[in-house]
Amino acid sequence: MRKDQTINGFLRQGGFCLMLIVGLIVIYGQTGWAYNGPQDNKEIPEFTREGEKIVATLIPRAKSTRVRITFGISGGQLTSMTTRPFAEVDRPEVDEKDFKSGLYVISLDNLPVEGKASITLSSDFFSSSTEFWIFNPDREVAWTKADIRNEDRGDLMRDLILTVEDGGPLDADNIADGHITLVGGPKDSFWGYALGTLFIRFFGIFLVLSILMIGMLCSGTIFGKLEKWEAQKRGRPESGSEPTSSPSKPASSPDGGKSNGRGRPVDDESVAAAAAALHMFLSPVREPVLMALKTPGATGWVQHGRQKAMSALTSRNR
Repeated sequence: MRKDQTINGFLRQGGFCLMLIVGLIVIYGQTGWAYNGPQDNKEIPEFTREGEKIVATLIPRAKSTRVRITFGISGGQLTSMTTRPFAEVDRPEVDEKDFKSGLYVISLDNLPVEGKASITLSSDFFSSSTEFWIFNPDREVAWTKADIRNEDRGDLMRDLILTVEDGGPLDADNIADGHITLVGGPKDSFWGYALGTLFIRFFGIFLVLSILMIGMLCSGTIFGKLEKWEAQKRGRPESGSEPTSSPSKPASSPDGGKSNGRGRPVDDESVAAAAAALHMFLSPVREPVLMALKTPGATGWVQHGRQKAMSALTSRNR
């Protein structure tokens, strides 16, 4: 008993350790897939102009397909856009993994001195929690969270709208000259995305397996009914079924004697007569049993007895 309990305990511990190892592998795979590192983020955005707007096409981190980010301006003119390596603006208050779509240098012209411009970023890559952070090395805190409006346009498209003032705290050149240089990019929580993806995939596996199990149970029930129907149609019992009928007991006659199954009493003389008839009928079938008699060899006493017998028989015949 103790041996069985010990084996069961080891099996439980082994199963728990196996599940823990699989979970760690899955978490590592998910986080490694979500963040490829700066050395693997080689995709450089391609900028194209569409009228007064500029479109950046790129493959962001944690994604395998291209996305489009459209930059529009209101209150000025969008003259140019470039990207900036994160290593040049790296600070302790931010993490590169959160800037999955990179950093941009946005140049605006034809603004009134100390005027304001509204910049709109549109993409289906943004979520309701996406933020926009601005970098200005001349400020006490280089990185600042911009005050933006995150609006839903439908069809998975969202707009990030921020207002920048010429010479204000978000203007990287810090001069009110009718020109604004903005350095920053969309920011999403890396761990929120990684854990959300892990949660969806982890429980998605159990959901798929549950649906598969339900389908197998339903199919097993259907096939079992079909087999039962076929068995009833052929008039034979189902395979593996046990007979439900119990052996019949001899019926009793009203006077306490035995019955022959038809309600008629059977007496002892009828039983004896039937047994004798069966014995006489089956006796000729039996093979005869030959008894082997062994006689000893002739001796003097045997010879003397034979002579006496023969003499008595001869005298009697006379």
